[in-house]
Amino acid sequence: MNQPVIGIDIGGTNIKLGIILASGKITARSFLKTKKFGADRVSLIDAVAETIHRVLRSQKLTPQKIKGIGIGLPGLIDPSKGWVHFLPN
Repeated sequence: MNQPVIGIDIGGTNIKLGIILASGKITARSFLKTKKFGADRVSLIDAVAETIHRVLRSQKLTPQKIKGIGIGLPGLIDPSKGWVHFLPN
Protein backbone atom coordinates (compact mmCIF):
# COMPACT_ATOMS: atom_id res chain seq x y z
CA MET A 1 0.00 0.00 0.00
CA ASN A 2 1.28 3.46 -0.89
CA GLN A 3 -0.11 5.19 2.22
CA PRO A 4 1.02 8.84 2.46
CA VAL A 5 3.00 10.39 5.29
CA ILE A 6 3.48 14.01 6.32
CA GLY A 7 6.96 15.48 6.59
CA ILE A 8 7.59 18.72 8.47
CA ASP A 9 10.92 20.58 8.50
CA ILE A 10 11.04 23.32 11.14
CA GLY A 11 13.88 25.67 10.26
CA GLY A 12 15.01 29.12 11.25
CA THR A 13 13.48 30.80 8.19
CA ASN A 14 10.69 28.51 7.02
CA ILE A 15 8.57 25.62 8.18
CA LYS A 16 8.17 23.32 5.20
CA LEU A 17 5.45 20.70 5.06
CA GLY A 18 4.71 18.02 2.50
CA ILE A 19 2.67 14.93 1.84
CA ILE A 20 4.90 12.13 0.59
CA LEU A 21 4.07 8.70 -0.81
CA ALA A 22 6.11 5.58 0.03
CA SER A 23 7.54 5.82 -3.50
CA GLY A 24 9.10 9.15 -2.50
CA LYS A 25 6.77 11.24 -4.65
CA ILE A 26 5.77 14.53 -3.01
CA THR A 27 2.09 15.09 -3.75
CA ALA A 28 1.61 18.41 -1.91
CA ARG A 29 3.74 21.14 -0.34
CA SER A 30 3.24 24.19 1.84
CA PHE A 31 5.33 26.46 4.03
CA LEU A 32 5.11 29.02 6.80
CA LYS A 33 7.54 31.78 7.78
CA THR A 34 9.15 30.78 11.10
CA LYS A 35 9.92 34.31 12.32
CA LYS A 36 6.21 35.16 12.30
CA PHE A 37 5.81 33.08 15.48
CA GLY A 38 8.85 34.15 17.51
CA ALA A 39 8.72 32.31 20.83
CA ASP A 40 4.94 31.76 20.67
CA ARG A 41 4.93 27.98 20.46
CA VAL A 42 1.15 27.68 20.82
CA SER A 43 0.55 29.85 17.72
CA LEU A 44 3.23 27.91 15.83
CA ILE A 45 1.64 24.54 16.69
CA ASP A 46 -1.82 25.84 15.79
CA ALA A 47 -0.55 27.19 12.44
CA VAL A 48 1.22 23.91 11.59
CA ALA A 49 -1.92 21.92 12.48
CA GLU A 50 -4.10 24.19 10.32
CA THR A 51 -1.63 23.92 7.44
CA ILE A 52 -1.70 20.12 7.71
CA HIS A 53 -5.50 20.13 7.55
CA ARG A 54 -5.52 22.57 4.62
CA VAL A 55 -3.04 20.46 2.65
CA LEU A 56 -4.97 17.28 3.43
CA ARG A 57 -8.19 18.89 2.19
CA SER A 58 -6.45 20.02 -1.00
CA GLN A 59 -5.52 16.38 -1.67
CA LYS A 60 -8.96 15.06 -0.61
CA LEU A 61 -7.34 13.11 2.25
CA THR A 62 -8.55 12.56 5.80
CA PRO A 63 -6.19 12.29 8.78
CA GLN A 64 -7.08 8.58 8.99
CA LYS A 65 -5.46 8.02 5.57
CA ILE A 66 -2.05 9.27 6.82
CA LYS A 67 0.40 6.63 8.03
CA GLY A 68 2.44 9.01 10.17
CA ILE A 69 4.13 12.37 10.63
CA GLY A 70 7.87 13.08 10.81
CA ILE A 71 9.18 16.36 12.20
CA GLY A 72 12.75 17.63 11.84
CA LEU A 73 14.14 20.29 14.19
CA PRO A 74 17.57 21.99 14.04
CA GLY A 75 18.58 21.54 17.65
CA LEU A 76 18.78 19.41 20.76
CA ILE A 77 15.72 17.33 21.51
CA ASP A 78 14.76 14.61 23.99
CA PRO A 79 12.44 12.33 21.99
CA SER A 80 11.62 10.14 24.99
CA LYS A 81 10.20 13.14 26.89
CA GLY A 82 9.01 15.09 23.84
CA TRP A 83 11.07 18.14 24.77
CA VAL A 84 13.01 20.57 22.62
CA HIS A 85 15.91 21.80 24.73
CA PHE A 86 17.59 24.21 22.37
CA LEU A 87 16.90 25.64 18.92
CA PRO A 88 19.87 27.68 17.66
CA ASN A 89 17.80 29.47 15.00
